[in-house]
Amino acid sequence: MTVRGPTSTKERVLDAAQELFGAHGLEGTSLRAVTSAAGVNLAAVNYHFGSKEELFQAVVQRVMGPVTQEHRRRMEEMEGSSPSVEELLDAFVGPFVRLISGQQDRSLARFVGRVLADSDEQLRRRTAVHTEATDVMYLEAFGRALPHLSRDELVWRFHASLGTIVFQLIGTPVMDLAESTPFGTRVGDAEQMRARAVAFLAAGLRARASATKPHTPG
Repeated sequence: MTVRGPTSTKERVLDAAQELFGAHGLEGTSLRAVTSAAGVNLAAVNYHFGSKEELFQAVVQRVMGPVTQEHRRRMEEMEGSSPSVEELLDAFVGPFVRLISGQQDRSLARFVGRVLADSDEQLRRRTAVHTEATDVMYLEAFGRALPHLSRDELVWRFHASLGTIVFQLIGTPVMDLAESTPFGTRVGDAEQMRARAVAFLAAGLRARASATKPHTPG
């Protein structure tokens, strides 16, 4: 792995950590691997960050900070109105779509997908420090736009929507697969991806809550 365009030792370490944490997770990444990729010694990492956990937090802040700021800004723009499900989804999905479509090397999007989907409870708690406030804002707004849903159902659907976004972040985007897959088509540019994601997720969020038990064959 090569770290492109270093501007300082600290930035080289952050760039290397972002790619390695995104590919292997917190536990699967050693400081030795980070220092090797960044071309620095361990003393430089200790000087700037102190520990692997603090380095991870610094990467989360660098990556998720702009996303949460954009989420908050979009919610503030809608303050005092009654936004539709589509408007809320557009505001929530937009920053993630830009991560998917705007990175040549995908490491930034892959890192976000990794930290949002990782099964490590402690890692999720570390990430939640940066995202929880805005997630709650959107969850409450969706609740007002979808009054027919119970709280439990709303939370389930919100997390299912986030899971769809995470799949695109952490995996290979469908828009990059083209004729190499049985589907044989491209999703399109960022605007088309955003529009399709909003339409798809809105249908799921709006669906009437079912009170029936799942069908059991036979």
